[in-house]
Parts: sequence; structure tokens; C-alpha cells
Amino acid sequence: MTHIFYSFLTLAKIPNPDSPPVAFWDESGLYESMTRADIMEVLETPKFGTHDWMKTRLDAMMGHA
Repeated sequence: MTHIFYSFLTLAKIPNPDSPPVAFWDESGLYESMTRADIMEVLETPKFGTHDWMKTRLDAMMGHA
């Protein structure tokens, strides 16, 4: 993965861009900042699934579209 992948990940389940928490990875997951879902859940979303709108955007950024 590249900087594109890391630019929208967060350790916080409910991110707050105005006051980001000091956080450490607890091995429970990395969260995508717009869906507030575990990144693996977003990436594994089937077409017309819950996070399909974001997976489509991510695939396009990574050149998989």
C-alpha cells in the first residue's frame, strides 16, 4: 500500500478531526475515517453492500477500477 492508503485511516472508531485523540493501536482494527468501519470490512464489501460507495472510491484511487 502507499500513502494514499494511510491518508484516510485512523485508530479511532469515531474520529474527530477537530480534536484527534492520542491513540495507540490495540490490534483490534484500523478504521476508515469516512465510514467509521474497520478498513478490512470496507475493502471486502461486495457490490451494493453497506460500504460500496467508499470501496468504489478507494478502488479508483488505487487504480483498481
